[in-house]
Formats: sequence, structure tokens, C-alpha cells
Amino acid sequence: RRRPEVDCPQVRTVDPGFGEEGGRADEDRQVGRRGSDLARGSLGEICAAEMTAILTSLLSLAYVASLSAGNAEPALLFFETVALSAIVFGRGTRNLDAVLALGLAGAAWTKIEGAAFAALTGACFIWLNRREPGIWRRLFRVAGPAALLLAIWLAFAARYGLLQGYLGATYGPFSMEQWRTVVSEIVENADYGVFYLPWVIVLTMWALRRRNPGAGAFLAAAGGFLLFIVFSYMREGFDPTAWIQWSAPRLLMTPLVFLFFAGLAPPESVRSALRTRLETPEGSPCEPSQLVERLNAFQPQALYGYP
Repeated sequence: RRRPEVDCPQVRTVDPGFGEEGGRADEDRQVGRRGSDLARGSLGEICAAEMTAILTSLLSLAYVASLSAGNAEPALLFFETVALSAIVFGRGTRNLDAVLALGLAGAAWTKIEGAAFAALTGACFIWLNRREPGIWRRLFRVAGPAALLLAIWLAFAARYGLLQGYLGATYGPFSMEQWRTVVSEIVENADYGVFYLPWVIVLTMWALRRRNPGAGAFLAAAGGFLLFIVFSYMREGFDPTAWIQWSAPRLLMTPLVFLFFAGLAPPESVRSALRTRLETPEGSPCEPSQLVERLNAFQPQALYGYP
């Protein structure tokens, strides 16, 4: 189904990335487009467009509320979306392994929080593909570039004395003495100025799919990243309140994206139905003309339970 192109000045000028964050509008759309390109095969064009609109709106709001202009989060969220889309919509195949490797490498190279994301995403990849033969070889292929780039950065940082920022010299050693302040400030700054609406949306999406085992992996990854954030702020010798107020809304976008994809993790029924639709009743592969006809008639969004 083709939709007409819209060329309306009012539509072009009214964009979620407005005000001081206006420069991020194109990046918001690029993140959404990459996810949509990978989602069409599993969700169908209409449902993929709807999910892309939700993700783009969530990130646009978060960019503005967290004052992300000039920081690394737009690039990081781009690579995170690419990586998670490759895992979610590439399960059962190896067609998107190169895309996943690109996403993990880009995230790990962008900032140290991206390395934490890459580790958690690698764990999701292992869990979701644990029954497939050769899983460790695939993991080496998809995670190898990220590990190599991270090793290069750490070697560079060690050579020029930049590792001290990671070893506690900047903010002090780890300490539990401020844990109440850390947790309360993180919770307070997670509302994005709209009474936690982004979290309500992604958790509702997950709740609709909570029986799907694949969704639990991304839920666990979101929890793991939240623990990483809490650990990062627990430092000895100073009040972290201002630090958390400045940076927590940006860091919290990563678990927000994990939870979004927890609501998209495809059930086995979608992939098995797709394989069935691409075969003739006798079980033999379709001719090219039949393949196109069956693909055009296939509406996988109905299997997902979405309208």
C-alpha cells in the first residue's frame, strides 16, 4: 500500500525537535527511519510506520527535555536503534549480523556508556539465539568490531593519561553513602517534564507482549543499564545532585529504547508464518512471481496483535 507524499509547509515546520534542540530534528528522523527500514519485513509497512512514529516522538521529546544538543546522545541513540532493530527483526537469520556489528561498534566507539550498552545487547543476542548452532562464532563476528574499537580507545586513553576519569580520579572512588540521594534524583529526573509519559508508553507496549519470552531479555537489559547508571553516580566525597540533574535524563534514554524494543520482540508465530507464506502448499519454494504476490498479500502486523 503506497501513501502519497506530503508536501505541506505546516507539516515541515512543526517538528518535535524545536527550540534550542531544533538542530536535532533531522537526527531524530534518521534514527526512526533506520528502525523503520529494518522493521517493515516483520511488522508490515503500516505497523512499522506506526512504531517508528512512536519511537521518533519519544526520542524527540527526550532530546529536548534532556538538553542533548552538543552531547553524544543523538549519535549513541542512532547506533543503539540500529543494533536493537537488527536483533529484533533479524532473529532466526544471519542477514542482519553486519548491521548489528555496525550498531554495536558505533555505540561502543561513541562513549563509554555505549560500551555498557554493547555488553548488555551482546547478552541479549546470546540469550535470544542460544539454541542456534554456531552462536559463539556469530557473537565473535558481531561483537568483535566493537571490542576492537573499545580496546583501541582504552589503549589511547592509557597512553595519554585519560583513564583516570574511569578509575575514580575525577569523581572519587565508589561509595554507597549517597545511594538514597542518587536513586531519588534519578527517579525525579526521569519524568522528562511530562509526568513519566515516555515510560508509561514503553511499559504499556511491553505489557501487551509480556508473554513473549523475547521481551524479557530487553527488559533485563534495561534493568542492567539502570544499575550501571546508579553505580556511575555512587561516588565518595561530594553531593552528586547537580551532576545527576545535568546528565541523568540523557543517560536514561538508553533503557527507554531497550523497553521500547521489548514491546517489539517478534514472537515465533510471526517468523514461522512468514516462512509458511513464502512456500507453496506443497512446501516447495515459490517462483519469483508467486513470491512477490505472497509478500504483497502478507500482513504480519495482525499476528503481532497490533491494529
